[in-house]
Parts: sequence; structure tokens; C-alpha cells
Amino acid sequence: MLNRQEIIQNIKDIPPLKDVILESLQLMDNPDCDITKVEKVITRDLALTTRILSVANSPFYLTSGKVSSIKDAFMRVGLGTTRNIVMTAGVLARFPSSGGAHLNHLSLWEHNLGVGIAAQKIAEVIGADGQTAFTAGLLHDIGKFVLDLNFPKYYEKVVAFQKENNCTIRNAELHIIGVDHAMAGSELARRWNISEDLATVIQYHHIADESNDLMTHIVYVADCVAKIADIGFGGDKIVAPIMPSSLTLLGISEEAIRGLVPEICSTVDAARVLIST
Repeated sequence: MLNRQEIIQNIKDIPPLKDVILESLQLMDNPDCDITKVEKVITRDLALTTRILSVANSPFYLTSGKVSSIKDAFMRVGLGTTRNIVMTAGVLARFPSSGGAHLNHLSLWEHNLGVGIAAQKIAEVIGADGQTAFTAGLLHDIGKFVLDLNFPKYYEKVVAFQKENNCTIRNAELHIIGVDHAMAGSELARRWNISEDLATVIQYHHIADESNDLMTHIVYVADCVAKIADIGFGGDKIVAPIMPSSLTLLGISEEAIRGLVPEICSTVDAARVLIST
């Protein structure tokens, strides 16, 4: 088994998000966002520029002619989607969807994207911050990439144990490694200086009943929704009932949550270009 300190020490070797990603996010989080400044930062990175233009010119957004500048792409898809593209591209650069030791990273990214979109939809319904919810959902399982890639011998045993015992991947992690992906992911978020609030969401998304944080419960419910809708694969197919306490805290019924599933699924289908490599 590994201990928390061994995980933290290993995470220190994972490169931080690129400066262009952090600068772009900081500019877009400013209430007085200046798109000209954002464009200047983004165009320093060819791969990021290409990804944003690819999304803006995808069938989901292509209502007229193709766009060829970040400013035009920004006008077409909006601030929120541009921010989502930048965040997704930043994390994908560190954990490509084409990779994976013992987990299929493309399927895991599909699951993360589904949770991000579900979290955003739920947040918008209850009047919470949709963009923060998307980011939290997108990053909630980032610890699985860390464990799978950085501790492959251990994670091979985790995946085998999960299959043999038909348990959750988290329980398999705890049994084989001694720590789970939520802990590893929260430590990486702190290492990347994303925000302590998001690190807390990642840490508690499987044990939301131990937290009163609204965003943690949004992501927990969104994770349940992504499994109900069978979006991607996060390591197991076990679908647990949504905790009534979370629904009460969010002020929404399970019927209303399930009613969002068709819209979430259609949005995920259109947004897969975000995680293509």
C-alpha cells in the first residue's frame, strides 16, 4: 500500500498547467473581461488556438461561415464555452485522452465531460455558478489519471480487484493502494493552484454527506447522473441511489434531475470535440 505522503511526493513531479492556460482563465474570470487581451494570450499557443477554432467550427456551432480568429470564435460560442474549452485543453495536455495504462482514458474523459456538463446544468437550474460547476465536474476524477499513470503496477491490481469483486473503483483503490483517487485529485488541484474550493469538491465528491458545500453536492449528483445515463466509463458501472440529503440541500427533486438527462446527453454528444486529440 501507499501512504498519502508518497502520493503527494509523486504529484510534485507532474508539470503544472501551462502559463497560457492559467493566464487565459484569469482574464476570463474577470467580470470586465477584455476579449482582445484574452485573444493575445490564447494565440501564443497554437494547439489551444486550433482547439478553440475546431469547436467553434464544429457542426454544433456552425450556423454560417467558418471563423478563423479567436475573437470571432469567442463571439460565436460565448465566454462560458470558451472558458470550458481552455480548461479542458489545459488538463488534456497533461492527461491525453489517447493515453492510459489500465484505464481507458478516452472513456474516462467522456465520463468527466458528462459530469461537468451535468453539474453545469444542475447548477444553472438551482441558480448556482454553472462555470465553476463545469470545472469541478470535469476535474472530479482527475486523481484516476494520477494513480493509473504514476502507479501503474498498483492500478493494474486495482482494476483486477474491481472486476473480480464487482465493487466500486474507489473501494478497489482503498483496498489495494490505501488511498483513493479523490485524495490524489485534490492534492493535484492544490499543486496546480486551481483553488482550494475545487480541491475540496474533488476530495469529498464520493462522501458528500460529510460536507455541507453546495458545489460538492452538485458534483456528487452530477456523477450519479452521468452513471445513470451511461456516459463514458469511470472504472465501474455501479449506479448508487442519489442521496435524498443532497437533493434536499440543492432544493431539487430526483424527478427534475432525471428530466435533465436527455439535454445532458445531447450536449455531451455535441461537446465530444472538446476531448478529441
